[in-house]
Amino acid sequence: MINSTFRRRTHLVQSFSVVFLYFLYYVS
Repeated sequence: MINSTFRRRTHLVQSFSVVFLYFLYYVS
């Protein structure tokens, strides 16, 4: 169960990171 939570958290962080990079690219 901990592994599942960790995977979900990692997926969330990765998604947020992609959105953040896209935002920086758009602002530039």
